[in-house]
Amino acid sequence: MAQTKIRNEQLVVGDMSVQSASAVNITGGTFSGALGGNLNTNDFNLQLTIEPSSDETSSGLIWKDATVDTNDQGIGAPLYMAADGHFDTASGSVTTAPCVALALASGSGTKDVLMMGIMRVDSWNWTTGAGALSLIYISGSVGTLTQTIPTLVDQMIQPVGWAITDDCMWFNPSLMFATHTG
Repeated sequence: MAQTKIRNEQLVVGDMSVQSASAVNITGGTFSGALGGNLNTNDFNLQLTIEPSSDETSSGLIWKDATVDTNDQGIGAPLYMAADGHFDTASGSVTTAPCVALALASGSGTKDVLMMGIMRVDSWNWTTGAGALSLIYISGSVGTLTQTIPTLVDQMIQPVGWAITDDCMWFNPSLMFATHTG
């Protein structure tokens, strides 16, 4: 059963908007909408789901309604931001990188993309372990990720995350990378 506590001022239930409240506690259900100001977590955290409950799902920070111009590889494909401000499928080439997001939907158009967080794709088969064993890189093949350090000429060596389980990764792309020159 949902519980709502309100102190001071007013809560408009239709939009779930809160005006001038010093404390609001909502238990149960969901809350959606836009913030009217900064979100202050005080001494609390944002909780992510460590392993999302189903295939091709995520838990993290997303870019809502981003423009994705190319993505033939589908959910979990690495994306880079092109000069036009739109996302395109990344490869490790210096012209199609760095990877800054993962696709959360197949195809092109207006799509949500994962900027940082946990992604589950059951067809992945990551190796977990200490140190570099669990690192995941952008691949030299368009739209794929790898745990093999890239070795092609003009290939970026960009860690984009690490394996949590065989089918889940923590996605947090490094913007510090090296490039093979030959």
